[in-house]
Amino acid sequence: MRAVAGVHDSYAADFQAYRASCQDWLAGVEADIRRCQGVVAAPVGEALADFADILGGRVATATAHHGAMHEKLVSAADGYERIDAAGASGINGVGV
Repeated sequence: MRAVAGVHDSYAADFQAYRASCQDWLAGVEADIRRCQGVVAAPVGEALADFADILGGRVATATAHHGAMHEKLVSAADGYERIDAAGASGINGVGV
C-alpha cells in the first residue's frame, strides 16, 4: 500500500508541475499574440487562456484526487501495521 501511495504522491506532484508550466507558458500569451499577430488574432489568445483555465481546473482536480488517495493508502497501511503488531503482541503474550 505504501508503494502505491508513493505512486499517487508522485502523480500528484507531476500534475502540479504540469499545471504550473502551462500557467507560466500561457501567462502572457494573449498579449504576445496581440503584439505579434494583431487584433485579428486576439481571439486565439483568449481561446488559449480559456483552454488553460479549463485544463488547469481539471489538473487541479486530478492532483487533489491523487493526493487524497495517497493519504488514504498511507492511513490504511498504518492501520494494518497497528493491527498486525497488536495481533503479534497478543500471540506472543500468551506464549504461543
